[in-house]
Amino acid sequence: MLSANLFAQDLLTGLTYSISIPTGNTSNFISNTSFKGLSIDLRKFFSHNASIGFLVGWSTFEEETNKTISTFVGDVSGEQNRLINSFPVMITTDYYFGEGREFRPFIGIGVGMYYFYHQLEHILELADDNLESSKWHFGVAPEAGFVYLLDS
Repeated sequence: MLSANLFAQDLLTGLTYSISIPTGNTSNFISNTSFKGLSIDLRKFFSHNASIGFLVGWSTFEEETNKTISTFVGDVSGEQNRLINSFPVMITTDYYFGEGREFRPFIGIGVGMYYFYHQLEHILELADDNLESSKWHFGVAPEAGFVYLLDS
């Protein structure tokens, strides 16, 4: 969404603030849009129009709800605080269009792993402990955007 970049001949670094919309299984657990996301991106150009890079990031989803869930003791409803933290770790490759240095649209793809941490807090005082889990998942992330250098 918002990005700050540094560009030094054949190296591009970025710090990006992101907004995430839950889909699939994530939206079944938490339906709120996340406004808490940050990533750090490092790209090395191996030609004028192509780069390879590394991206690490973090997004968190939070929701207070009364939704019914199925647990090992049966269906339970009541006040719940739900949390998901997602940490992508990806290798990226991007192709940049045009010949200029100031404005460069690009498309690309990231391939790597996502670490997910889920937490469900205090369901009707069912237990003193929180229900939580963590998992690694393989992921693919398409990219599209542009780089605009303010000072060339």
